[in-house]
Amino acid sequence: MSHRSDVPIALAGMPAAGKTTLGRALAARLGRRFIDLDDVVAHGAGMPITAIFAAEGEAGFRTREAAAVATLADDLRARPDAVVALGGGTLVDPANRAALAAVALVLVLDAPIDVLAERLAAAPGERPLLGGTVARGSAAGDSIAGRSTSVWPRLGRLHGRRRALYGTLPWHVETGTDRRGVDATVDAAAALVESLVATSGWASTRAVWVGGGGGRRPGAGGGGHRVVIGRGLLHALGAVLRAEGTAGPVVLVSDTTVAPLHAADAAASLAAHGLAAATFDVLPAGEAAKCDASLLALWNSWQAAGLDRTGHVVALGGGALTDVTGFAAATYLRGVAWTAVPTTLLGMVDAAVGGKTGINLAAGKNLAGAFHPPRHVIADIAVLATLPADIFAAGLAEVVKAAVIGDGALLEMLEARAAADYDPALGVANWPDDDLVDVIARAVAVKAAIVHRDPREREGGRRVVLNLGHTFAHGIEKAAGYGVGHGQAVAVGLVMAARLAERIGVLVEADLPRRLAALLAGLGLPTDVATVAPTIEPGAILAAMAADKKGVGGRLRFVLPVGVGDVRLFGEVRMGDVEAVVGGQRG
Repeated sequence: MSHRSDVPIALAGMPAAGKTTLGRALAARLGRRFIDLDDVVAHGAGMPITAIFAAEGEAGFRTREAAAVATLADDLRARPDAVVALGGGTLVDPANRAALAAVALVLVLDAPIDVLAERLAAAPGERPLLGGTVARGSAAGDSIAGRSTSVWPRLGRLHGRRRALYGTLPWHVETGTDRRGVDATVDAAAALVESLVATSGWASTRAVWVGGGGGRRPGAGGGGHRVVIGRGLLHALGAVLRAEGTAGPVVLVSDTTVAPLHAADAAASLAAHGLAAATFDVLPAGEAAKCDASLLALWNSWQAAGLDRTGHVVALGGGALTDVTGFAAATYLRGVAWTAVPTTLLGMVDAAVGGKTGINLAAGKNLAGAFHPPRHVIADIAVLATLPADIFAAGLAEVVKAAVIGDGALLEMLEARAAADYDPALGVANWPDDDLVDVIARAVAVKAAIVHRDPREREGGRRVVLNLGHTFAHGIEKAAGYGVGHGQAVAVGLVMAARLAERIGVLVEADLPRRLAALLAGLGLPTDVATVAPTIEPGAILAAMAADKKGVGGRLRFVLPVGVGDVRLFGEVRMGDVEAVVGGQRG
């Protein structure tokens, strides 16, 4: 395997994650020079790091570190053949992050907190950010016996502060697994670098961290996932999974529409990195996949293929495929790890984000499901080129929803795009790569902020606002026998929600119904039921809405906009007003 030397590599991570050990080994493997940023800072100061902290405090050290990063960035432009071990807190400074991202491929080294503690205990020494000297055995004692000493609490707090920061960086390498040593980890890291630099968009790839809420002991597992968004990522899928520690059996799930387009590339990438799929399951396309028959088929296939608790499920498809595969992963052996590889815009900004999985029942949509977040989401915008224009537009409905909920600037950006010679028939071709990555990332960020506050949609929790327009949309879908696409139904539901807010007198921004209708129409989306399902009677939609899972005590509740950025749940809405809106009356 050849390795390009014109892309510097920078390693970030927690104390004891292995930055120096792996960095030296990776540099040797690739024939590069190795640079330890802490050594550079110490050399420039003429004293050890511990002495800098003692004399100048952390603030003084960070000032010196920032100057060293600026100099290092210039050096890497001139001599890119380097592997750099960064300090654990180097990337906390946004200026450092920007300077390094402009010149280097940054890899985050991950290890569970108990592994970090054991390593710290096995290599005692001065750790200023952990309170001074780490004595031999002290950290290991904490992780094993649960004793409360100075090391574990400080390590836990530091880990908690930095986890979200590291989660906003796309590329990670697992260094804490017992299944591979340094050599195998170096192999995985080198393969990841090779795969990424061969793609067309690794440098502009972005990641959004979807936190899972607090309250869990550090190191206990769970609690968040990354959404990685960029071009060419499908071809790096196997390298990403291998670098992040996947080693057990892998199964690939797709559907009859997506499989002929993208499954070969996904399977080839997995196989190239030692993760050949043990089985390849193909489900029906669209909502037809979200049924109990699909669940049973997946469970039986995975059992026959030998998938065990160390296994990994890859879901390659749109929102419906993502929902059912995630639910199967949540319930097989009481939960196995999975990765979502959404192939529609709707899947990228909604279905794959946040961990809600499920299937439909005869009574309505998503009435059976579980919360089971993916380990990560790999969103390759290149696959969107294969989408019909109306399917691409369906995802924009969820983007508009996110903008109304929490990003007024995103709403204005969409309006400007729709007004600038936008041709809905061109689909994704209307969007330059950087703009599309930004739109997806911003929509995901809105959902991520809400999921972090309310990971399991508790009663009265904030996550319910993500259902803006969905009570209407689900009623339309069910009444139409799921012959109306979800995104198209959401577009109509958004307009209906705004009109209901107007009708019951809670809407502050009086122009919002017109504004949403104009934007959605400009993006190629419907704004009334007559456009998508002209034969459906309002009564059929209302009957279907009655089974909505947001209802309580037989009464429907509605998520309605008060204004852009102000969306609330209303439980006292007269059915006469709902009927008027569904029937097309505005006031």
